[in-house]
Amino acid sequence: KQWYQRRVAITAGDSDKHYNIDITDIVSTANQASTILENCSTLTITELQSQISNNTEINFSTCFLNIDGNKSNFDSFVAEFSPLQDTLSVIGLAETNIEPSLQNLYPLTNYISFYQDIQPNKHKGTGVALYIHKSFNATKNSATSQTSPNLEAISVTIELSKKSITIVCMYRPPNGSTNEFLEEFQLLIKQLPPQNTYIMGDFNLDLLNSNDKNTSKFEEMFLSQGLSPLISTATLR
Repeated sequence: KQWYQRRVAITAGDSDKHYNIDITDIVSTANQASTILENCSTLTITELQSQISNNTEINFSTCFLNIDGNKSNFDSFVAEFSPLQDTLSVIGLAETNIEPSLQNLYPLTNYISFYQDIQPNKHKGTGVALYIHKSFNATKNSATSQTSPNLEAISVTIELSKKSITIVCMYRPPNGSTNEFLEEFQLLIKQLPPQNTYIMGDFNLDLLNSNDKNTSKFEEMFLSQGLSPLISTATLR
């Protein structure tokens, strides 16, 4: 999992332009991605809170967690992440197992929630959600939000003073078709804006196994669409 967020992953920063339309700037873009990966590290929640609070250059931060069921784990999640309350800009969750009609049962103080439909007749291993800090103006993107047996995604656009940021939270059910997931994933990312786009999620692929053909296809698909990885350390052991 050296390329993209899976399970618990947190990123922070202001340099969010990882897709460069101008081919003449490709070296600069590649260098920026390389610097991000070289500086990727594992932090405790306390260390992260201190780093974000003490760094004035960080004005946008994201967090992803496979919560493995809101009913069982939401309260413990809230307690564990309480030091980061009001610090994180965006929180993404996978495997919520919760319909959008029940999202108000799982509030986070000072955050607005967006929940995607879960798979029909499935009560476990489904559901993605985004919590956006109330200081941001956010709108759900229906065109790039979906629920299928192979890929679940919810997409939100955040309007800032000088730019828009698109956040996508994804989940690949492990019992779905990997080939169909890759096809659906490619169609979805082609619809995303070419700049200021973040993708987080649990893809259920071992990205540390470079010999796996599905891993290679997945990485090539990201890179071919101008997306750069933000995480270079294992997020599940």
